[in-house]
Formats: sequence, C-alpha cells, structure tokens
Amino acid sequence: MEKLKGSVVSVHIGKKGELGKEATDEISSTIEGIQGDRHFGYTRWSKSKECAVRNDRQWTALSVEEVDIIRQNMELRELAAETLGPNIVVQGIPEFSQLPRGTKLLFENGAIFVVEEFTDPCSRMGQHIADKYKIDANNQLIKPNLFPKASNNERGLVGVIDRPGIIKPGDAVEVVPYESKFGK
Repeated sequence: MEKLKGSVVSVHIGKKGELGKEATDEISSTIEGIQGDRHFGYTRWSKSKECAVRNDRQWTALSVEEVDIIRQNMELRELAAETLGPNIVVQGIPEFSQLPRGTKLLFENGAIFVVEEFTDPCSRMGQHIADKYKIDANNQLIKPNLFPKASNNERGLVGVIDRPGIIKPGDAVEVVPYESKFGK
C-alpha cells in the first residue's frame, strides 16, 4: 500500500469528565500522551474498572470528511469535529477510520503516532450531540440513538505515541499503513 498524505485541520485538548474537546493552537505530546488531555498517561482503568491496563488511547483522531458523513447520516445542520472528542482532526486521507492497527501517522515536526484501534461509536456521544445541537435539519429533536449507526466505520482512530512532538493546525501528516512482513 502506498503512503498517503494529509494535513492537520485542528488540534484539541479534553478535560476530565467531558466528552467534547476544546480547540487549541497546538498540542504537545510525550511518550505518556498529550499533555493536559484527560487520556494522558501510561495506564487507564479497564472497561470493568477492575484494574489498570496499558493505555492504548493516548490520542484520538478523525477526519473532516468523516465528520461530514456523520452529520449527513444524522441529518444535522452542523456538527463541529470537537464535539466528537478528537485530539487531532485531519483532512485529505481517504477512509481514515479504516487504517489498520500498526499504521503510523508521521507529523512534519517528527512526532509519530501509532494506530491501536478504531473508535467505537457510543450511545453516550449520541446524547452529547443531542444535548448540544437539539434540533436536526428537519426541525426535529435529535435522536441520540442514531449516532452509533450514523457513525459506524466513520468514528476515527485511537492510539499511542511512538515519538513525541508538537502538532499544530496546518501541519502535514504522512500515513504509513501497517503491512505484515509475514504475509496476510
């Protein structure tokens, strides 16, 4: 597979307890994650909250193209990318959410982020969207339960930081998709 190139549209930081993230001028990453973000750290709590596990969600990213697909699927007038909680919003990378585990995102300043997995759409985010926007393009109340289906295969990616750096809007990003050396 050939290398893909895109650009960073915006960067965001999320506070503890909030689903959305606020736009900022730059994000600074370390091997532990994005400084100031709620997902910062080597570990996170397991889904069952029983114990700490390796944090495979140090960053989240999605594409403007996929945000627009979600907006259309939910019949919304608008949907700001930061509402969906990414640290990085990119453009120009086809089928961004379909990039395989192990894919590397190489940012122009030298930072390298590695894809761990696809972001699952959740019903909590659907409620967050309904609370924020209230009415869809047809002047109907937004149905929160539409979000998981509307964002299926378009929800973005999560991963870990392989090489730290500073990322800003306008930065170039090169995608190096993972390919197994052992065949398929």
